[in-house]
Amino acid sequence: MKDGLTANFYNVKNLVQGTTTDFDSALVVNLTAKDDSVLFNYLKADSKTDTVSIDVPCYTRYGILAKDRFCRVRESEGFTEVWLPDVTLFYSEMKFDKMLLNGKPATALMNSANGVAIRNKMYSYFIPRFEKNKARKKITKDNAVTSLMFYFIPYGIKLKMFIDNELYPLPLVPGLNKDAQEAMREFIGK
Repeated sequence: MKDGLTANFYNVKNLVQGTTTDFDSALVVNLTAKDDSVLFNYLKADSKTDTVSIDVPCYTRYGILAKDRFCRVRESEGFTEVWLPDVTLFYSEMKFDKMLLNGKPATALMNSANGVAIRNKMYSYFIPRFEKNKARKKITKDNAVTSLMFYFIPYGIKLKMFIDNELYPLPLVPGLNKDAQEAMREFIGK
């Protein structure tokens, strides 16, 4: 059984690729001309302020793209090692119809002649920031590792995870690598 689980690379690959993390949040940023002069000039319109407050709802999805070339499963010193690439941003969407600029709806600006250029410039400015979001990447890594823990650990297989060539610590999961009774006592209280 153990050899079959380890040898079935495509199950591991499908588990990892199927573990995506979605975030539905609001992006609130104070933009200055120093940050991005073109975007700032588009958004400030007739205003004479030095900063533009942007409040836009956004949706992002992160995951691990487990391509054959960058994903490995192997036995080593009594452990099953799973090597995965880093988390990537799969999808992002900004909801411009609900965007606020300096606390006011930006519907007229987004429907103006510059609306398409503003959307493009906002995506080119914010996507690199979405891609570097460490907190969201960590949550996505934890979700992928947890799904693999449920695949291997119930069969008594010791697991080591490497993400982006670094040993990744296994999160504590009640019932797998943490006592379920102890977890309930912590959650409910003594």
